[in-house]
Amino acid sequence: MSLVQAIREHYDNHPRRKVGTGLPTGSKLGTCAAQMQFLRFPDRSRPEPPQGRAVRTWEQGDRVEAWLGDLLKVIYPDLVGLRQEPFYFPVALDEAGAVAVRERILSRALWGTLREGFEPPTMRLDEDGRVKLRLLANKKMGFVLEMDARRVWVPTYVDYVVRHPDHGLTVVECKSMSNFSFRRTVLGELDYGKRCQLVGFARATGAATVLFAYRNETAHLAEVAYTRTAERVRVVLTKPNGTQEAYFVDAKTPSKPLVPEAGGAPHGIPAALLWEGAQTWTPYDEALADIIDERVRRVLLADPDGPRHREAGPDFTCPTCAGSGTQTMRKGTAVPLKEPKPCETCGQSGRVEETELGFPCSYCSVVTSACFPFARLEIDDRPHYKVSRADWEASGLGFTVPEGWR
Repeated sequence: MSLVQAIREHYDNHPRRKVGTGLPTGSKLGTCAAQMQFLRFPDRSRPEPPQGRAVRTWEQGDRVEAWLGDLLKVIYPDLVGLRQEPFYFPVALDEAGAVAVRERILSRALWGTLREGFEPPTMRLDEDGRVKLRLLANKKMGFVLEMDARRVWVPTYVDYVVRHPDHGLTVVECKSMSNFSFRRTVLGELDYGKRCQLVGFARATGAATVLFAYRNETAHLAEVAYTRTAERVRVVLTKPNGTQEAYFVDAKTPSKPLVPEAGGAPHGIPAALLWEGAQTWTPYDEALADIIDERVRRVLLADPDGPRHREAGPDFTCPTCAGSGTQTMRKGTAVPLKEPKPCETCGQSGRVEETELGFPCSYCSVVTSACFPFARLEIDDRPHYKVSRADWEASGLGFTVPEGWR
């Protein structure tokens, strides 16, 4: 048996090939509510398990993130390595919701604990600047319901806490990233799921939150503070010789987003050899807290046959004319035409008859088994999920993109 075949068989039976539980905790706080609702009832939704290649990618990310944590321990003597320590934030329930959550916990349909007067874990800095923690003896309480107070406590899991020189008590989330994701992160464009996770940290701990990112292809580093003190995105790039340059980010000019703080013409991110690291401050979105709470309630109170709250779906807007019926740019580019012309892609209707499901649907384990069973799968170098407008309209389904999604 070849090495490749032996490894393939190893991953065929790997424990991480199990599908998710659909619990809205930690890194899942920003996941589409419908996906989690379906995953709560896997016998009905029949989710597709991840492929072995996906598991290997996760393992590589775990190794990089563990190395980043070890690196932080070396350079920050005041760092606390917790390794998935649960901290909690509360979500209010009405009376019917509290009763339903109680029944699910008692029947073990929901991983949780009934506890009146629950005192969640805390962290703080003492007078001499040391990090002080009060943690739970039982790390596996799951969701904690206070029936009398009509609230459920949602766990989110912390790996590292540091006494940061700029932000004070700070929860640090380490993440390995591709070129594309890293560029967006440096520019303060944290993906929706990551922003929701950081909001969960902030609510559960009262601490500042920082994403510490590693660019897999080039070993660049970025530290992104998701903070209430920032009114706009600010970036400081450090050059190989240690000098720094500060910028503001102008999202309206994506090809040249960096505007020098000291004045001058905007430009793009410098070539990889011209800088080594970035420190970014990006504004905290207060509105995400209420959106997360509503998503948690929808998932915890979901019924096997109940409605699903889709937060993504097909877009039939013509990509050539952006729905206007008139083409002004060369197809697939941002290059203006000499003269506008009627759009031939959509016949001037502004709508196409078939579209492809994009992120996050294209990565969803229940996309065709439960959520969009009429989607047609096509595969070349990657899977494509195609949906016709006729099938979509006949389904009667809809979706609501959450505020703050981008």
